[in-house]
Amino acid sequence: TYHPEHQNSRCFSLVREDGSIEDFSYHKCVIGALEIIAPEKAEIYRAKWKRLGTA
Repeated sequence: TYHPEHQNSRCFSLVREDGSIEDFSYHKCVIGALEIIAPEKAEIYRAKWKRLGTA
């Protein structure tokens, strides 16, 4: 889906059982995981993501 506040930004939406909705970025999740298990790869991923203009 597209983010309701940022027209050109796509994101995933999580719909909870109570009906509330939370949007999240796949890229931010990947970077967060990489920072824990392979910090040097997190920087490479972040740089590539920014270079592509999707940050």
